[in-house]
Amino acid sequence: MKAKARKAPDFRICPACGTRNKAKWEYCVRCSESLADVPLGEPAGAEVAAGGVTESDGGRRGWVGGVTAGLAFIAIALVAWVALKPKIDAPSPSTGGLIFTMPTLPPSPGALVTPPPDEARTFYNKGLDALGSGNAPVAIENLRRAVELEGRNGEYHAGYAKALWTANQREQAVAEYQNAAALSGTAAAYAELAKALEAVGNPREAQQAGRDALERDPSNAEALRLLSAQAVRDKRWSDALPLLQRLHEAQSTDVVATQDLAQALDKNGHPAEAAALYRQVLAVAPDADITRGLLAEALLAQDEKDAAVEVFRQGLKSRPAAPLLHRGLASMLERTGNLAEAIAEYRQYATLAPNAPDAQQLAERAERLQKKVAASQPESSS
Repeated sequence: MKAKARKAPDFRICPACGTRNKAKWEYCVRCSESLADVPLGEPAGAEVAAGGVTESDGGRRGWVGGVTAGLAFIAIALVAWVALKPKIDAPSPSTGGLIFTMPTLPPSPGALVTPPPDEARTFYNKGLDALGSGNAPVAIENLRRAVELEGRNGEYHAGYAKALWTANQREQAVAEYQNAAALSGTAAAYAELAKALEAVGNPREAQQAGRDALERDPSNAEALRLLSAQAVRDKRWSDALPLLQRLHEAQSTDVVATQDLAQALDKNGHPAEAAALYRQVLAVAPDADITRGLLAEALLAQDEKDAAVEVFRQGLKSRPAAPLLHRGLASMLERTGNLAEAIAEYRQYATLAPNAPDAQQLAERAERLQKKVAASQPESSS
């Protein structure tokens, strides 16, 4: 018997789910996959001969029949859906024209997937919370876990180092600070390492770490403070001055940094600049007796004797019972030639601070100066 004629293709098979779709549909009716580039397919059963099944196609007849039945069911369902669905002649004004029939509905985005929590970060945060509340053992345990889980994170090593330092495990803390600096490479990490090394008695290594910090950030205050303090301690005033100048620029409101810079300027032969900075400190901290004494010395170095004496007198106006001010004034009066007033100030100091280490010594000095003054007086005629 002659075979039936082949039918023209009138549908598209979805490449994603295999569903048969009408030729005019732009998207798959089942999974919304785009059908834009999918060629037209062929109707199932087009190759079946009219006289029955031959031996060569008998093995696939059951499969073809099943697929044909399934596709027929889908086709019937679609016809029913088309017949029953309401007709839409024009876009509804309430939707602004954005109405799609099922075959032209674009694919919807997949469901949002919540990423799994970062276990290392969780331990790190718990460790910092415990450290902030003063629970060092819990902090150490959590931060140790964070480091174990993510050993290349310099931030975690830095937190672990702080917890160890708090628990006085300083050798291990220094090792963790070294890990933090090597991994993060930041100026702050090297500055923390420098402070730790200085605290455990390794000044040379601390100095190198401080320099490493300044290479990364020339204005890092912690590194500048540490290196300048080392220079002042070692009396390397020429090395201390540029460091303190940079520190003052970075921390202009820090009165300690300002006073240190003033002292370095004074030691490097700049008393006028030093005096100006000492006055800045006293404007903020008028009770800083040591600063007042340093200002007086800077003024005396410029041969401003009266101004040097006045610095102490101004301090005593608001604090007449301050022993150090009486002591400083006595010394300044003696050096500027006013011995009578110097004697009175030395005695006042010994009275106000009788237990001071030099109280007795300065009381005796007052007596010697008294004899010297008496010896210089001309004898009265009888």
